[in-house]
Amino acid sequence: MFDELPRFLLEPPEDKPIAFDWRESELYPGDVVFTVTELNGSIVLVLEDDLQNYFESQFGEAEEIR
Repeated sequence: MFDELPRFLLEPPEDKPIAFDWRESELYPGDVVFTVTELNGSIVLVLEDDLQNYFESQFGEAEEIR
């Protein structure tokens, strides 16, 4: 009986990206992002988990100071 249900009733819809980050990666609802104004005035989006990678790509390797 349930084997014949239309596919859209069995699978949830796929999330669609709402924006793109500084690497052109897709951003989805619920992603935690920061806006960063670059030296040239452009604004980029950076995922929270990718902040260190972004800053190292812009300014060189970061060094932790304790």
